[in-house]
Amino acid sequence: MATDISSKIKSIIEKHQPLAKRVEKVEAHLTSLQKYIQRLIKERNNFIPQLNDSQASETLQGVIIQSSVLSPQNN
Repeated sequence: MATDISSKIKSIIEKHQPLAKRVEKVEAHLTSLQKYIQRLIKERNNFIPQLNDSQASETLQGVIIQSSVLSPQNN
């Protein structure tokens, strides 16, 4: 009986290994993208004060509002 349960557990784990590996790859990619986006946000924030064009500044400020969804504290 115990070996039957052990075999079932082992089979379930083996079936889910490929999915777990794919999830790990996707998670790593998403983490990389989040870091890249955060760098872009910092660059944008450094760039905004240098703008002399109010329309461009307003457009970038709009991006700030949209990007707040991506900030780590919201995760």
